[in-house]
Amino acid sequence: MKKNRLLVALIMSMPFAVAAQGDIGELFNGSVSDAKYLGEGYLSPMMKAVGYGLNQGWYNTAKPHKIAGFDLTISANPVFIPSSEKLFNVDNSKLTNMDLTQDVSGAVTPGTGKGNIPTFFGTDKQTTFTIRESGSTVHGPEGIDLALLPVPTLHLGFGLPKGFDLKVRFIPTINLGKASNGDIDGKFGLWGVGIMHDFKQWIPGIKQLPFDLSAFAGYTKMTLNVGIEEGGANGKGEFSSAATTIQVIISKKLSVLTPYAAVGVNMGTTKLGIKGTYDFNDDGNISANERDPFSLNVKSNGPRLTGGIRLKFGPIAFHGDYTLAKYRSASVGFGINIR
Repeated sequence: MKKNRLLVALIMSMPFAVAAQGDIGELFNGSVSDAKYLGEGYLSPMMKAVGYGLNQGWYNTAKPHKIAGFDLTISANPVFIPSSEKLFNVDNSKLTNMDLTQDVSGAVTPGTGKGNIPTFFGTDKQTTFTIRESGSTVHGPEGIDLALLPVPTLHLGFGLPKGFDLKVRFIPTINLGKASNGDIDGKFGLWGVGIMHDFKQWIPGIKQLPFDLSAFAGYTKMTLNVGIEEGGANGKGEFSSAATTIQVIISKKLSVLTPYAAVGVNMGTTKLGIKGTYDFNDDGNISANERDPFSLNVKSNGPRLTGGIRLKFGPIAFHGDYTLAKYRSASVGFGINIR
């Protein structure tokens, strides 16, 4: 059915979600408002994880490059999913046209009208909803049973005068392909810019001390758009994440080994929207809530604390670090580092 392919068309197009087994689109059998409530609970953890992951992998030392020095570094940045974010507690009183009748435990707790369903990262156990008007049942979305979300990054760092370091991330827009009729397409792109500055040089009394101390600010934007045939000429799913981080970094070079640490904040906003017009009831009429029917905006904000090490052998550098935040994360990578 048309309604069964709307959100799953978007989710299945995400490079990091191709293994998703649930069909969240079935929830449109209840109502658009029910799908929004349940879709937010199901998708929010994934969207938060993306926001945290995009703030990883920016640096592996507090020392800026010399003028015209550079590094080209690739990192894998796994974001670890808290166990509390693998289940979403459904309250049937907040649903308008359907009720959760079988949760992950096999039954909804009697007298409460509440039960748990998997989130995107949760168990692959099946849950069931009953449509109030017809008494028919639909299955809720299954999770992909994943403990972490990998977010890869590739960036270039370049030394500027006065102790500044410019960092750039860029993936040109990638066409994810089209259907045989030429109507369905998908596009993915990522870019980011950051600046690091050695501010220790401006502080009397510590500028001669044998360690490096810098401030860093970085911004990353990722977009993914995919066409949805059922939405008409303008039907598409839009997924975007904008992540900002501000940090203070300290490091100390010890021969080939450089320990580093940082403290700062994460600020991220991830958005998901279904655009176009959809005849959910197959009655030939398009109501107001069937135009651009679904949107979700999730924040990934909070403090962060990072610790890591870099090993540098000539121009080749390897790094690994771990970040404490609401969603804990890591970064491991290597790159070419000159001057």
